[in-house]
Amino acid sequence: MGNHSGFTLIETLFSLMTASIVLTLCFTGMSLLHQIKPIEKPMTDKEIMFKQLQNELMLAKDISTDHEQLRYYKDEQWFTLSLDQNRLVKKDGYEIYLYDVDRLCFEVRDYIYLTVYQGEKADRRIIGVYYDSE
Repeated sequence: MGNHSGFTLIETLFSLMTASIVLTLCFTGMSLLHQIKPIEKPMTDKEIMFKQLQNELMLAKDISTDHEQLRYYKDEQWFTLSLDQNRLVKKDGYEIYLYDVDRLCFEVRDYIYLTVYQGEKADRRIIGVYYDSE
């Protein structure tokens, strides 16, 4: 028997099968990469505070404001949102929503608006819906 160079039929079929599996996995992986959502940036303290206030005021009643503080009735108790030592605070109790606040402005129309001033920046958002109880 002489020295035969080259591949046998079984080796060739095995290499074709391996190459087809690798190509199939590559194309499947590429299609899955297109379906992945981009990573969202984390919420800031201010965005978290606005969400918390929206949840807090969702079931509130008898809402009133003098532009610097907001007073509301919820769960058979009166609460006040106001500025205390550069912090947005919910009182009766003492829950701090946001630090480093220079000034607040509440407005009640059809919606409840809160404008937060921090240094040169002002951020105004809707934190609730106003229902007239009359």
